Amino acid sequence: MRFLHTADWQIGMKADHVAEVAERVREARLEAIDAIGRAASEHKVDFVLVAGDVFEHNQVGRQCARDVLRRLGTFPVDVYMIPGNHDHAGAGSIYSTGVFQQVPPNVHVLLEPQPIAINRVNTVLFPCPVKQKRTMSDPTEWIPAEPSDNTIRIGLAHGSVSDRGFGDFTDNPISLAAVGAKHLDYLALGHWHSAVQFSPRACYSGTPETTKHSERDSGNVLVVSIDRPGAEPQITPVRVGRLKWLEVDYELSEPLLDSLDGLRSKLGELSEDPSNTLVRLKLTGVSTSEILLTIDDLVDDLKSTYLHVDVDLAGLVPGTAVDKLYEWAQTRPLARAVLADLRRILCPQGYDETAATEETDAGSPMTDLASVAAEAKLPEDEDGRITQEEAQAALIEMLKALEGLER
Repeated sequence: MRFLHTADWQIGMKADHVAEVAERVREARLEAIDAIGRAASEHKVDFVLVAGDVFEHNQVGRQCARDVLRRLGTFPVDVYMIPGNHDHAGAGSIYSTGVFQQVPPNVHVLLEPQPIAINRVNTVLFPCPVKQKRTMSDPTEWIPAEPSDNTIRIGLAHGSVSDRGFGDFTDNPISLAAVGAKHLDYLALGHWHSAVQFSPRACYSGTPETTKHSERDSGNVLVVSIDRPGAEPQITPVRVGRLKWLEVDYELSEPLLDSLDGLRSKLGELSEDPSNTLVRLKLTGVSTSEILLTIDDLVDDLKSTYLHVDVDLAGLVPGTAVDKLYEWAQTRPLARAVLADLRRILCPQGYDETAATEETDAGSPMTDLASVAAEAKLPEDEDGRITQEEAQAALIEMLKALEGLER
């Protein structure tokens, strides 16, 4: 027996975080439904399971809901779907509207927790529809625990797995202990947008079309094969998503023009399908006003190539302000000590503390930052030390403070 496991389609999402191309992002989610149908045919599955959140919310347009049903009606096999927390089966549910009074014969919207026999493949499905957006009740609790030696048992649920760090205990918490306690051959989960395999018997499929940059392992469906009751499932991820959401972290360094050339080359090799690629570029390091203008031009070029480009410049240190920062710190012993310690952290190789002291102000005594920190009882991180990233962030904040003082 073989089936396709998917979830979290989020049809009707606004995509405000990429407002300029929101319509294309919404369109891609509808196209993903067709891709799932093709995958069902290519992999010769017996049925398709949708573990909740077909829709972003219960107020989606009725025409949008009809479009989803029309596409599902073209699938070569039966589709079994449950409501999730976004499209829960409570008051005002999209599933209670007239749109769902007549659905294609192969589409089964499961609104009640009761066993569904799929006799053709000797399988019993245990749907766990979500009735409210948040609850502390485990939706799998109702599943009977009676073992069966001759029937494949599959749970279909939507919610968090809080004991593993996926959501919290008020977010329709699902206990993975249900797999063993309820004698399930497989638990098809929805809610988490990246694919997660807790075991061969319990998986989040992830969303079939990536929603945002932080979803590291999304854009797939899972094809699950189970030979017989009790046999370990064989799970195969299948790519169906069209859009690519790429993150690029890049540090600018001297010489800056050469560094920019390296960035331009890296960005040019990002994707073979740039028209369907959304890029988030995070820049760190040193910059000048001239370099910022060059970056603006580079971003304009990128926007003509990629579907969407988002640039984060918060990590750039204005290079021309460093000398001013040392000048400002000359009459401020604690600030000078902070700078010296930051330099020691950021440049541990070849650090000359005497030269650093002279560089700030040879006429004033150097404050011992360690003793100042001890007297002030400043909090430390769990390792008792400052990291490179924290030091860089502190330097950036000092430069921003200096900029404010100059104004």
